[in-house]
Amino acid sequence: MCKSNAKLGFVFGAVAGAAVGAVAGLLLAPQSGEDTRAMVSKTAEDAWGTTVDTYKKGVNTANAQINNLRPQMDATSDELRAKVDAARERMDKLRSSLSDSVVATAAQVQDAVDSVATTCTEGTCSEEGAVEVEPTEDCGCTDGTCEA
Repeated sequence: MCKSNAKLGFVFGAVAGAAVGAVAGLLLAPQSGEDTRAMVSKTAEDAWGTTVDTYKKGVNTANAQINNLRPQMDATSDELRAKVDAARERMDKLRSSLSDSVVATAAQVQDAVDSVATTCTEGTCSEEGAVEVEPTEDCGCTDGTCEA
């Protein structure tokens, strides 16, 4: 037997079976078609109503949970904002303190440079109260004088 004949035979068998089943269903049905359609319609309406009720309950539950969480979320966000503001204030204070320390240290360094500059002028130590340093070979000072 050819493959196309086998396929065609299967299709005819399926169509014939469906037709026989439909006729048998109509002849053996315990109720009339009108009653069956009414029953199917009522069942579909009940299922739709149950679905809508379940959806509404889900939406209400979700809204209730959101409303319950909202104050907690607001409080937490307010607390975080306060902590961020406090951290910013501390950073500003530290930045200001560091800036002041840098300025003071720069002034001290400048004073030290000026002191060294006035201590050794023209190759000799001439400032009163200048600290005498033992001469060393690597600094260029010999017998108490500073080389310019």
